[in-house]
Amino acid sequence: MVKKTKKTTALAGALLLLIIFLTMYGAARQIVRVGADYPQTLIAEDLIHTLEGGGQLPVPTYTTDLEKDHGTFFMIYDATGKVLASSAALRGIPPAIPQGVLQKASSSGRTTLTWQPQGGVRLATIVMPLSISSSTGYVAVGRSLDDADALTHSLLLLILIAWIVAEVIWCGYWYLRE
Repeated sequence: MVKKTKKTTALAGALLLLIIFLTMYGAARQIVRVGADYPQTLIAEDLIHTLEGGGQLPVPTYTTDLEKDHGTFFMIYDATGKVLASSAALRGIPPAIPQGVLQKASSSGRTTLTWQPQGGVRLATIVMPLSISSSTGYVAVGRSLDDADALTHSLLLLILIAWIVAEVIWCGYWYLRE
């Protein structure tokens, strides 16, 4: 009976280690993803402040190719979702953000999302409503999630190695106790 209790305790400990390391990975992944929205929020707020303060629509001096570039981009839409200005292109054309995203931004004041305008292109994007005189519209700012995904993958490998080492130590401890 004592041996069975020891095995049960060892197994419970191994399972607890798994749960702890899975929780660490989930938390790390969430931190990386939320951090991927940081510069977009500031850029969107600056654009809105400039435009609502009487500034002109920005004229992009570069175009971010969303299939290849990881840079930050902006898009300004009118109330119907028509692109007014954009520093982003997908196959040479500014991508249209889904109407539901624009509606959510209107009702909540902003929305952040992982936008995938086509396979293989994942973007950390923030959309905020814009009011200029009697017109309304939206500012969308985003950037590729490729770097965040690479960091998440590296974190997964590190946490996996740490978990394996912890399990080996735990199992070795219980093996040597017997």
